[in-house]
Amino acid sequence: MKSFLVFIVFVTFLYSQTPRVYTQLGDEIYANAPKIEELKKIKEFSRYINQIDVYISEVASAKEYGKGVEKEDGSADKDIYLEDLRELIKTNDFFKKLVADTFEDSIQKEKSVLFVQMIDSGLLPLSKYEEQILRYYNTHTQEIAKEGAIALLIEKQESLQQKRIAAQKAKEAVYYETKKETEQEKIERLRKTDLEKKEALRRALEEEEARKKAEIIQKQKEELAQ
Repeated sequence: MKSFLVFIVFVTFLYSQTPRVYTQLGDEIYANAPKIEELKKIKEFSRYINQIDVYISEVASAKEYGKGVEKEDGSADKDIYLEDLRELIKTNDFFKKLVADTFEDSIQKEKSVLFVQMIDSGLLPLSKYEEQILRYYNTHTQEIAKEGAIALLIEKQESLQQKRIAAQKAKEAVYYETKKETEQEKIERLRKTDLEKKEALRRALEEEEARKKAEIIQKQKEELAQ
């Protein structure tokens, strides 16, 4: 019971607020530490249990030291903390690469359980492997539940597809509306042309009628004058 309480205190300390010094390195290390520790539960990572335990302990020590640096009271050296982080990020990157390699191996050997464990580990950049993940899932849907990272990727894919469909519909609507407007403009232009022709014909007829009337009047005047 005592050892369990010590473990709880240790874990609580490890995942508490992180130092605000060298956050570019520190934040990733502290965020990934619990994810790396979870790898111990996966059979294929059993050979790394001791290495993970040592690493988690080193991360906790570095975090405590970093909080000392943050106080700026001279109790901790900033350069030493930076060096610690540089060493820790190497191990962090080692496990990230190990997860990526194991992920690739799970696809080649069609180990669906391991495949899911890797994409749910939080250590695999899903956007980088999205195409591979969905391709494998689509050919192994009977073995893989639609949950976790898989569900998120499927939801993302469906959302993008819906956006593409909506964009295509909007494009078609604009096209048909433009086409409709063009046809309407054509109809209006033909109407205008027709009206102009009718108006020109009307004026020509009126002018012709006026000319004939004038000729008749002139002819009557000439007859009266004789």
